[in-house]
Amino acid sequence: MTGIGRPIRFGLFEVDVHTGELRKQGLRIKLRDQPFQILLLLLAHPGEIVSREELQKQLWPADTFVDFDRGLNKAVNHLRDALGDSAESPRFIETLPKRGYRFIAPVDAGTPDGHPPAPTPETQQALAAEPGARGAIHGFRPKLPSRLPWVIAGLASVVVAISAALLWHATRPADRSMMRFSIDLGPDAIRGRADNGEFFNPVISPDGARLVFPAKGTDGREQLAVRRLDQSTVTFLAGTEGAADPFFSPDGQWIGFFAGRKLKKIPLQGGAVVSLCDAASLERGASWGEDGTIIGSLDADHLFRVPASGGEPEIIGKPEQHGERTWRWPQVLPGGENVLFTGAVAASGPALDIANIEVLSLRSGRVKIVRHGGYFGRYLPGGYLVFFRQGMLYGVRFDPGRLETHGAPVHLLEADSDRISFSQTGILLYGSAARRTGVAPVAWLDSTGKSQQVVSPSSGVSRQAETPRLSPDGNRLALAVAGDLYVHDLLRGAVTRLTFDAALNRQPVWMPDGQHIVYCSDVPASDGEFGIWWVRGDGSSQPEKLFGERTPLEVSSISPAGRTIAFVRTGKEKGHEIWTLPLDLADSDHPKPGKPEPFASESLSQVDPAFSPDGRWIAYVATNGAGIGGQVSVRPFPSAPSSARWQVSESESGAKFPVWSRNRRELFYVNSGNRIMVARYTADEHAFTPEKPRPWSPAPLFRPAYNALWNLDIAPDGRRFIVLAPPESRSEEPNTLHATILLNFFDELRRRLPLGSN
Repeated sequence: MTGIGRPIRFGLFEVDVHTGELRKQGLRIKLRDQPFQILLLLLAHPGEIVSREELQKQLWPADTFVDFDRGLNKAVNHLRDALGDSAESPRFIETLPKRGYRFIAPVDAGTPDGHPPAPTPETQQALAAEPGARGAIHGFRPKLPSRLPWVIAGLASVVVAISAALLWHATRPADRSMMRFSIDLGPDAIRGRADNGEFFNPVISPDGARLVFPAKGTDGREQLAVRRLDQSTVTFLAGTEGAADPFFSPDGQWIGFFAGRKLKKIPLQGGAVVSLCDAASLERGASWGEDGTIIGSLDADHLFRVPASGGEPEIIGKPEQHGERTWRWPQVLPGGENVLFTGAVAASGPALDIANIEVLSLRSGRVKIVRHGGYFGRYLPGGYLVFFRQGMLYGVRFDPGRLETHGAPVHLLEADSDRISFSQTGILLYGSAARRTGVAPVAWLDSTGKSQQVVSPSSGVSRQAETPRLSPDGNRLALAVAGDLYVHDLLRGAVTRLTFDAALNRQPVWMPDGQHIVYCSDVPASDGEFGIWWVRGDGSSQPEKLFGERTPLEVSSISPAGRTIAFVRTGKEKGHEIWTLPLDLADSDHPKPGKPEPFASESLSQVDPAFSPDGRWIAYVATNGAGIGGQVSVRPFPSAPSSARWQVSESESGAKFPVWSRNRRELFYVNSGNRIMVARYTADEHAFTPEKPRPWSPAPLFRPAYNALWNLDIAPDGRRFIVLAPPESRSEEPNTLHATILLNFFDELRRRLPLGSN
């Protein structure tokens, strides 16, 4: 659009009339259509009164049926909020009661190349003839008289530019359709090493023009590489060897990163690397604020503040004071007063799906949970919060002023990564690889390694199924898929959905009657509690809550009589503890829970409890609390402090998921190689004697993204298992690295999460 590309500046703000954007120090500030048009009209007449009638004529034509006074007041208030202005002490917009509004701040207008125009002789003559006229009309007095001629010349073109901008803004097309494309970053691109080193994390500059990603240089050393989106060439940044978790400064001129146990920065165009402060080897992200400070997780768990120029880090957030273990992936919110981050009770695994998206006030130190059940939350301009859960990206409306979400989350996309980057221009970016594994199928597996697919993992929904559990008669299969529970009738092929909420429901376990299912929810309900729930397996009843508390719970097993639930809760002294919950089944459809009791006290963390077929024993996994060195053990039930403990698995790391044969004296588990092992046993009233375990089948099982999710159950005859089998690769192409780019993503958010829809 020729002739309206000149930026208009006032204070720290800049209006780009070509793109229709308001920016503050380079960062885009989202304005709705009517407030933006009001701003343009005021800027077209700085220092002059723009009447309410003129605003009505321009913004609310005669054939528009609307409460004009209310609409105008609301639009002006929204504009003031965006500018940080107030009606009582205006810095930009002055209200003249019953008359209109006046823009009172100095306004600068540049030329198309961004430089001030040279004053013409005519301009100087006019200024000499009427030295105060223009200043009086436009309501400002420059501090430097030498600037006045070019300011006047610039302002002379502002009215024309804004008039054209208003016409274009009023007639511009509706929100643009989102476009997705993938670019191959070349053979030198490598996977990022942040977190566990297994994901690829490119980032995009605030202006959406450049990508930064790790790559191997000509000398074979790993460095950060920069590539413009409109070019295929790559520029390496010397001095960034071993860099991880890159992030941009708000103006896009610097790149921050972690390397060599330091937080560092480097100019985008290349130059000397500057070390800012010490940092631990495990990085969990950092964010560069508008005020020149960086908020980062420098020791993997706590949040620190450090000047962007370097200095001593100041700790600003301690998760242990809020009942959590780690705070990570911070994002400084607009205005620089609050920090969005992920708070979790554990460092990895399923704990991330039940983590919280939280906000820390840098002024008061207060912490507020804004969303339960998700991780890597990011605020996007326009009032949106996006976050990941089970590897899928969700979005919800978010008020950055009140720090509140509104409405239910909407599923936006399934990405090959669980990290995103975005530009202020509406581009969303994530990294991916050409060869990706597919969805693990649900299959029967026998001892010879032969498998036969039973059902598609999610019955037509291309998402991963979890925790398969067979009914007592073996004819029905309960599964968790994308946070809800389903029951598959294996004889008829019918599918019944049991839950319809956003509570991240999982770990279904059949009651012995084959009519009911107990499960857990990994997102706190309205009362702030995680829950254990009871529901009919045919979907004919609403779920009933049996037990809840403010720490995550995990249902694992039910006694043969159905009167005791074994579950795992977060321990106070160690990672996890096994507890039991008694049930009164006098009313089979409405059981009454009793008082929960601890199973057995020991120094190790306890997970995966499983009742024996006679109910006299519980097999479980004892770990060091970090998920390493798990061993399958057996204790009597009930267990006294003096009760013996028998180890079943051999001295190998990672044994998990004990499963009892229902009609044979055999105990199965999954070893560190993800294969099923079996140990025969004998037992009497006082002792449990396991034999040496042996491989049951040569076939490996699917290894879930979160290693703590059950991936098997045994058939009633004890001769085969229902399992999640390893998926087939979707592609035979080389494992090259790509960046997936979504253009116009902010427009897509407006369509998917419109104002007033929640």
